[in-house]
Amino acid sequence: MFDPVIFDNLKVVLEGAVYDLDMSGNLCIISRSDVIDLSSVSRNYSIGFRAHASASPSAEIVLTATLTDLAAELLNGETQEAGCLIEIKFYTSSLNPQALCAMIQKEFTVQWEGRPLLRQTVSYVYEENDPRSDITVILMFGRKLNEQNAEDLPRLVEYTLQSLQWLSEHN
Repeated sequence: MFDPVIFDNLKVVLEGAVYDLDMSGNLCIISRSDVIDLSSVSRNYSIGFRAHASASPSAEIVLTATLTDLAAELLNGETQEAGCLIEIKFYTSSLNPQALCAMIQKEFTVQWEGRPLLRQTVSYVYEENDPRSDITVILMFGRKLNEQNAEDLPRLVEYTLQSLQWLSEHN
């Protein structure tokens, strides 16, 4: 019988939490990817969505397990060292990225209680007439999750949706 690894168990909980909010009309799923990288022997799952009433901005939750994580669990039985990393990414654009990034920094620090590290990047296409700049916000939690954190994932999805709704209002 197949015994799922931590990654598979967390993926199912995360996916279920997002699909529940999709079914209730609170968000709209726009992308989903489940990749096994054979060259690095890693797993990567991502699910992207936007607030149901909005075409932009969007969010993506990314779950990753490396060879080290999988080997610690499968070969050594070292579940304390095994786990997954999670990142939350937000994608938006702005005519005034400096002002919006400052607002995002302040608001997300309050919403997420200063826990995740926050990284923002601003980009634009050279020689394109669009005055808007693209902004990517990445929340990095800096620690591994395991099955003991599974019950936190629905709340994490709710926080992500709240942040996404805030971005929609301030975009």
